[in-house]
Amino acid sequence: MVWGSGRAGSGAILGITLLLCVSAGAQDGVTRFETGPNFGNPRDIALAHLGATRGAFALKATDIADVRIRDDYVSGRTETTHIYLQQRLNGLEVFGAVAHVNVAQNGSVINSANTFVPDAQVAANAASPKLSSSDALAAAL
Repeated sequence: MVWGSGRAGSGAILGITLLLCVSAGAQDGVTRFETGPNFGNPRDIALAHLGATRGAFALKATDIADVRIRDDYVSGRTETTHIYLQQRLNGLEVFGAVAHVNVAQNGSVINSANTFVPDAQVAANAASPKLSSSDALAAAL
């Protein structure tokens, strides 16, 4: 098949695309989630999953002690709940430190990603901001 030559119709291209998407999940065709079914609120499931997997990301208990739910929504088509968790340190958001947990209808964690900062207390250069928000805004302008 030569792409763009007009020899393959859009149906063939669509078929190949769907085949690649379906087979990308697992080599044996079985979809695997990070956990089995869980009972409870998807937000609670996401927070518990973050705690259970923190070691895989070299996070300490203190790194996930002050987490807030930044956003969550339910996908209409799959009814998957997408939850975004924000890492905080001493009540301040850690820039770019977000975890994303996708929870299926049955409470299974489909997948998760994490950009939390390990050992954030040590990585922080101060326990509190040196500038107030208004001073920082003035300095930026």
